[in-house]
Amino acid sequence: MLNVSDHVVWIRDGQIDKIEGRDEIGEVAFCLNQLVENLRVSRLKLAAREKELQEKSLELTEKIKGLEIFSREEEKARLATLNILEDVEDARTILHERLKELEKFNKLAVGRELRMVELKEEIKKLKDELEK
Repeated sequence: MLNVSDHVVWIRDGQIDKIEGRDEIGEVAFCLNQLVENLRVSRLKLAAREKELQEKSLELTEKIKGLEIFSREEEKARLATLNILEDVEDARTILHERLKELEKFNKLAVGRELRMVELKEEIKKLKDELEK
């Protein structure tokens, strides 16, 4: 016949399944076996969940990297657009200045041509007077 200390040693060594019987020790052994099985199942579930979380973490890390790359590319595109807008504004300013110069030249040229027409008419009048 086994005593309680033998049973406790078996429990300590993880040999709970050796304990049989319908006495109080047997019931404790049965409960401990259930507890050990529950712990084993819980550890397996925990390990599976940990693996799942690691995979999700890697997936999210990749998404974050992708968003960071996209964000950097968007910032580059925004800066390029701003540079283009600055260039367009500079070109517009230059064109406006050139337009003013052309308008001034046009005014001078038209004025000169009008003066030439006046002078030609005056010359014609003077010729006509000399011929009379």
